[in-house]
Amino acid sequence: MAGKDDLPAFVSFTKKWHSEPSPSISPERSELSAKGKNVVVTGGGTGIGKAIATAFAQAGAKSVSILGRRVDKLRETAATVTALAPKGTEIAYRQADLQNRAQVDEALKSITDQFGKIDVFISNAGYLPPPGELATYDVETFMSGFELNVRTAFNAIQAFIKLAAPGAVLISISTAMVHFAATPGMSAYTVSKAANLKMVDHFATENPQLHVVSIQPCWTPTDLNGHTEEAPDKGSFPFLFLPISQKSGLQKRNISPWKLKRTSTYTLLTVKPSNSIQSNSLVTFASGSHLPRRNFSEISLSGRIGMWMS
Repeated sequence: MAGKDDLPAFVSFTKKWHSEPSPSISPERSELSAKGKNVVVTGGGTGIGKAIATAFAQAGAKSVSILGRRVDKLRETAATVTALAPKGTEIAYRQADLQNRAQVDEALKSITDQFGKIDVFISNAGYLPPPGELATYDVETFMSGFELNVRTAFNAIQAFIKLAAPGAVLISISTAMVHFAATPGMSAYTVSKAANLKMVDHFATENPQLHVVSIQPCWTPTDLNGHTEEAPDKGSFPFLFLPISQKSGLQKRNISPWKLKRTSTYTLLTVKPSNSIQSNSLVTFASGSHLPRRNFSEISLSGRIGMWMS
């Protein structure tokens, strides 16, 4: 398992770093109620899984069950979630090694025997292999990422499908790193997580009776990553800013696509005059054959545009 000193440092490019959930998604809002739902969370003893279990309990689910390997963490989290749950919500935990299909089947059958079929299943358990460059990486360590990020989810989802309630929801938690440009040293993690994401796509296509949602969180401090520190609230922008007018779009300054580095990924970023980054302002594209052979002056945007090489 990687420690925080082994991982790439994160840098924030926004003036404000949000570490608390928005009130708009509070589980205590009546329209977000989970009343009557049986919820199961794998990897629910710590980190993101623990937070998900807590939120569903606060939303008034009929039951919230967490799965994991470490009984001490499961017991501790179950007690914490029980204290926060409203009256009528039952909290349970089951120990299971998700690599072992028999243990997964036994744990889920025990849960459904107690509470009924599963309405919401969160496939969250994951593993962060030690960072290292591919040229010298140990193949067995590399493949352990597939054992603990693909096989585990495969076993859990297969077992869930047999015990799913009508109209059940599958939520798969992966990582935003599967969409990033390659980060040196992180291949064992991101490749296995990308495989996990595609596998869930196939589960969704082949099981239309399920509502499948894939979520790729960005940075989150958990046991998985050794509770890496938050990115600082400042940073230098690796951007080339091009001033543009509100009326005519880009000024007559062209950047030819074939002059960009062919092995890089670029992001166009629109920034208002206040320099505040807008959540819907990013458009990422790869250079080379996937880049339209046209000048960026053909793109009409308001405010300013920046090009970020990642």
